[in-house]
Amino acid sequence: MPKLGKDAQADARDMAATWFVRLRSPMSDADREAFEAWRSDPENARAWAHVEQTWDQTMFLAGTPLVRSRDLSRAAPHFPVRRVAALVAMALLIGVATWTWISRGGPDHGTVPQIARTLELKAAPAGVRTVSLSDGSRVTLDRQAIVHVAFSDRERRLRLVEGRARFDVAHDAARRFVVDAGEGSVIAHGTVFDVALEDGTARIALLRGRVEVRQRSDAAAAAGMRMLAPGQEVMVTARLLSQPSATPVGEADWASDMITFGATPLSDAIAAFNRTSIRPVRLDAQRFGQERLSGAFRRGDPDAFARGIAASFGLSVRYDRDGAIHLDEPAAKGT
Repeated sequence: MPKLGKDAQADARDMAATWFVRLRSPMSDADREAFEAWRSDPENARAWAHVEQTWDQTMFLAGTPLVRSRDLSRAAPHFPVRRVAALVAMALLIGVATWTWISRGGPDHGTVPQIARTLELKAAPAGVRTVSLSDGSRVTLDRQAIVHVAFSDRERRLRLVEGRARFDVAHDAARRFVVDAGEGSVIAHGTVFDVALEDGTARIALLRGRVEVRQRSDAAAAAGMRMLAPGQEVMVTARLLSQPSATPVGEADWASDMITFGATPLSDAIAAFNRTSIRPVRLDAQRFGQERLSGAFRRGDPDAFARGIAASFGLSVRYDRDGAIHLDEPAAKGT
């Protein structure tokens, strides 16, 4: 295939940058099909790879101590201005990083980089995914979770868009770590905590350390704040900031490979398992819903989970064509 001219290559990269922005906004199935059709062209695929690579380089550069040192005059031997400018220009073009250069007395005195960039994290389609951030913190995303990350040299701010995530926060006294979810805002102090968002209600559960939880509309008022101790959780809506209560047993196990139940109502246990399962298990024999289930099960094995329940309560297992697993009433004897 003949190579495209420079103008055509530039057009392909411009379109790749446009798609890069669009893919980080809500899109219809038709939009996604249009993107895949566009990327199926080899030249477009190369342009897309170039934009992704430039983004990765920009994120790496923005997270280095040298850029955060607030003095570009020292950075010149290692990062030529032309190279920095090129990365910044692409970052601005694709709309995922914003760099503001603030003067410190003119060109002879260097400049101060104020970096505020947004990165979107998405869960793996098949289950839990853990991502390490540039500051050493880690975010574990449950299935279907989306988190937006915006770090600057003054603050580390994240937003849970949907789903559930765990935040293992690295200590940085100079930059506070804030997670927004729905109407709730969490300020962490070197800690581990879970945030879940469902139907507009944010649930924050603390595993280790300490956190402040506020309503975002009342974020500046200490009266609207709750301090959590490990093992406690709160609920936040536009009208409610609940008092801390004990986190249900086993609720924090979602990020591990195993899920454990201790005399849990069967309907609740199945609902908890399904939150991280690719294929759902359905309890059609609803009169068994309040039976108690105890034991440890592997999250990635819904078949074993269903068979274990069936063996414990004498239920029968049935499979749908779409992969769903049904737990039916016990089969009649002699059939």
